[in-house]
Amino acid sequence: MRTTLIAFILVALATTVEIKAQTVKVAYINTQDLIYALPEVKAANDSLQAAKAKIEGKIKSMVDELRLKAVNLEKRKNEIAPVQYDKEVQLLQAEEKKIAEFEELGQQELTLKSEGLFDPIQSRVNLIIKEVAAEEGYAYVIDGSQGTILYADPATNIIEKVKAKLQKK
Repeated sequence: MRTTLIAFILVALATTVEIKAQTVKVAYINTQDLIYALPEVKAANDSLQAAKAKIEGKIKSMVDELRLKAVNLEKRKNEIAPVQYDKEVQLLQAEEKKIAEFEELGQQELTLKSEGLFDPIQSRVNLIIKEVAAEEGYAYVIDGSQGTILYADPATNIIEKVKAKLQKK
């Protein structure tokens, strides 16, 4: 009797799981394709590239100036006392360190700027995806750009719905 009851419960559970699995709607989207198609992403990329070019230009100027000083020092090497030469070499090394620090700070600045530009876009896209999923009754939305989807019914791709909604807001 006990074995029959357990078997009955297992069959009931399996049936329940099967029924629930049939009612779950799943969609997919490639957020990378979606985001790169947005005009505000191009503007953000342009802004980021301009900031990067400015920092790189400043670094190049600093390096060129340091090289010129090093060449001039080498030309004067035999004309100055060894103690003075060593002192000037140390000054050049200190400038080289400052350039490396400036470069590191520039990289941090670019990272912060990138986050400031792209995080709001990503948040907006995620919000719209959630809205479309809720409106269409999808329990799950899989991001194809984050993993491998071996097959997906094109009818479950919500990219066009999300694009349309993004353009409205």
